[in-house]
Amino acid sequence: MLCKPSLPGVARVTAALTALTALASTLCARPATADETKPPAGAEGVRTAGAPVLCAVRGEEIADASKAAGKSEFGGKTYHFCCPVCVTTFSKATDTEKAVFARRTDLRTERIVLTQRARTVDAELAALNPALAVKKPAVAAPTKPSASTLYCAITEEEIASKEEAGGKAVYQSKTYYFCCGGCITRFNSNPAKYAAEADARTAKRAAALSRKPAR
Repeated sequence: MLCKPSLPGVARVTAALTALTALASTLCARPATADETKPPAGAEGVRTAGAPVLCAVRGEEIADASKAAGKSEFGGKTYHFCCPVCVTTFSKATDTEKAVFARRTDLRTERIVLTQRARTVDAELAALNPALAVKKPAVAAPTKPSASTLYCAITEEEIASKEEAGGKAVYQSKTYYFCCGGCITRFNSNPAKYAAEADARTAKRAAALSRKPAR
């Protein structure tokens, strides 16, 4: 006759832990006796800097490790408890159950530490961002056209200065400026035509500048 298969090991341990935690929560809720409120000998502990101290059974944070109801060494680490009932629950647990209690406490502690660290990093980044902000170069306001403003004799594109012109050509003792070498070539192909067109545009601009703005 085959025996009825039992629950897998992990499921069995999880079920046991759930029952133990529920029992501890129920017992911790009742008023403690005078003997239970007295911490066992050697219950004082040292809190790790930056890491909270959590009850290894219920997961509640213990504000002062030196005032914990008790502590226990397991796997080379010290685990604290919020009340004598949790001390008893942990001490009576099997090694497998203690390993789960310990691992769960380690993960909870790590999660709190990482959350606190993330907040610190976010604050540092927020403080650094303004200092690293890329400042856009100031854009100079466009200058108003004047009688001395230079324009390409072909495209009529404005040229900042004579030194920045793409070239120049002299025709009938008059100098014409260009935005690029291609415009010089075009001008030289028919200087009479392009000089006349450039002169007409220059005269038109001069007439516009001489008029007073309408009020």
